[in-house]
Amino acid sequence: MGRSKGAGDNKEAQLTTSASSNAQTPCLVLEGVSKAFAGLQAVDNVSFSVEHGARRVIIGPNGAGKTTLFNLIV
Repeated sequence: MGRSKGAGDNKEAQLTTSASSNAQTPCLVLEGVSKAFAGLQAVDNVSFSVEHGARRVIIGPNGAGKTTLFNLIV
């Protein structure tokens, strides 16, 4: 099943991973991640990093783009 990208639909996730055990070194970095579905902006310019050993949670109401962001990360 193919998917076509419209203009401005996706900004590819810039994902950096590291096996380093240094607590100061980020093991996940997202910069300017965006995703739109047929003109509806689901995720818009999201940037964050997670340091090795840290835990983060993404919260928000239904339809806020949490699952879309997760899918962009994986």
